[in-house]
Amino acid sequence: MNSRNLPRHARSGQTSKWTIGGLVRRVPFLFARVHGGGRAIRRLTISLSGLVLALGLSAAAGAAPANAWVWSSNVTLTGALNQCTNQGAQTAYVNAVFNNQRHAYWTGLGQPPHYSVTFSNVPGGSGGWAWIVVTCNVVGGSHGYWVHVYRPAVGTTLGGINL
Repeated sequence: MNSRNLPRHARSGQTSKWTIGGLVRRVPFLFARVHGGGRAIRRLTISLSGLVLALGLSAAAGAAPANAWVWSSNVTLTGALNQCTNQGAQTAYVNAVFNNQRHAYWTGLGQPPHYSVTFSNVPGGSGGWAWIVVTCNVVGGSHGYWVHVYRPAVGTTLGGINL
């Protein structure tokens, strides 16, 4: 390369904006006053912490669990145990069976109590039937229910199935 074809800044004795010297002159707030009051370091720290916070918030929003679709075999049944209503708040014992899966537990105190059962092997298509036995702690006795369990089109919950 001969001297006639040098870039304009090289002919005039200036440094390129793409060299380290050129960047130092163009971004003075990063390198100026490092030994002084530390204002440049504070600016840089605040800028970087804001960037990290924004990235963290966007990652947290993107990390929310996605709803399952018809190809997911996990289905949760939820609802109120209306047979256990009279005479105030009470608990109930729930025993649910579906496709060789059994869930048995005591509900929390409620008026009426609520239940939630998750099955992980619900077949596609028309699904199947679960047998759920509810035994009320105070009033309401013990009753069994056949509940149709299927994969919902969106989500994983079949709610409002009151027993």
